[in-house]
Amino acid sequence: MIPFAPLPAWALALAALAAAAVAGWSLGRAWPRRRWWIDVVVGVSLAFVGSGLCTVVVAFLLGGSLSAKPAEMTSGPWLLAAVAGTTAAEVFLAAYAGLVPRWPRGVSRQDWLLGLVAGPAFVLLSGLWVTGLDALGLAPEGQLVAEALLTEAPWVAATALLSVTLLAPVLEEAVFRGWLLPTLCESGRPRLALLVQALAFGAMHLDAPLLVPPLCFIGLACGYLRLRSGSLGPAILAHLGNNAIAAAVLLGSAAGHPG
Repeated sequence: MIPFAPLPAWALALAALAAAAVAGWSLGRAWPRRRWWIDVVVGVSLAFVGSGLCTVVVAFLLGGSLSAKPAEMTSGPWLLAAVAGTTAAEVFLAAYAGLVPRWPRGVSRQDWLLGLVAGPAFVLLSGLWVTGLDALGLAPEGQLVAEALLTEAPWVAATALLSVTLLAPVLEEAVFRGWLLPTLCESGRPRLALLVQALAFGAMHLDAPLLVPPLCFIGLACGYLRLRSGSLGPAILAHLGNNAIAAAVLLGSAAGHPG
């Protein structure tokens, strides 16, 4: 077992991400490009399986119980393992697609402004949705996770927040709007491609099923920004704004209503 402490846990997570990058890059070079839908099915299937295995292995190595109940998977080793597993899947797909980070160029001020405004708009939309869930007596999953984070050691909460507010927006936009959307557009039906990638983005968050509808809308809007601007920049900006503001609101709400 690996001690559940900052440096060993971070080293294990980085090792998992490095392994995912090498595996994705190797497969992307060895696998001959075929029809677009074959590339999508192969990449997503392997990423899904690899994410599950990575989560279980990391949780076990950090001392998490493999017989843990669902309620126990929002804390400690399982929380960090989930972060590592999800991030590893995104890194795998980015490497599989051969995506190379590039600074956005040629993006108009109007598109940057749309990306800047979209983030808070997404939070407002999700807030209205969650208010409706509360009225129906349904507990939003994000609130439960935020409350769990407040009970964890500071380094655990900081790691999760770094993933949610920085890594997830960049990697998810790279995968869904940088790879999946253009690949689906090869079908010659860009509107359908826009819809399918949005549904896939929502489906990736099935661990919070009640939040899937607004997440699908966010995926649709970010896809539109990608097609409109020809760049991932505005979509990443919108995603960063949404996640950062939502995390701050959720943590502030959880701190104000302990227990």
